[in-house]
Amino acid sequence: MEPKIPPQIRDYPLIRVCRPDECRSHNNCTGGKRPVTSADDFDSVDRIKSWLNRGGNYGVVPQSSNDLVIYDVDSEEMSRILNQELPSTFRVRSGGNDYGEHWYYQCAEADSQRNWDTPEGGVNVKNWQVVAPGSIHGETGNEYEVIDDSE
Repeated sequence: MEPKIPPQIRDYPLIRVCRPDECRSHNNCTGGKRPVTSADDFDSVDRIKSWLNRGGNYGVVPQSSNDLVIYDVDSEEMSRILNQELPSTFRVRSGGNDYGEHWYYQCAEADSQRNWDTPEGGVNVKNWQVVAPGSIHGETGNEYEVIDDSE
């Protein structure tokens, strides 16, 4: 079966990310979340599909030129706050055991990476890749899956 890359992220920069079971690119890699090369060494959709067929993961890369912002939502509290403040959007559940979602937006004003302890989560911008749907979480073996197919 051919891997499906959702249309909502297909036109953004995509990169190959390590295999979830056995990284062959780095000596100290775990979890299938680390870029194979650098976050600015983008791959074509066809190369990403081939990589997925061989057991690799892939990521999507926000850049200032595309205004993509991805919230890394690691708590129900952060999810509640975002639901109150922002419109619905394309969302992906990570494959981990704990609460984990990625919320995709476009926002030209967001220009710096941020992480919070309370509420738990962060925002990814400018070359901070996020593992994309269809990838496999290295610790659990669960798939990153689309949970809101909005634009």
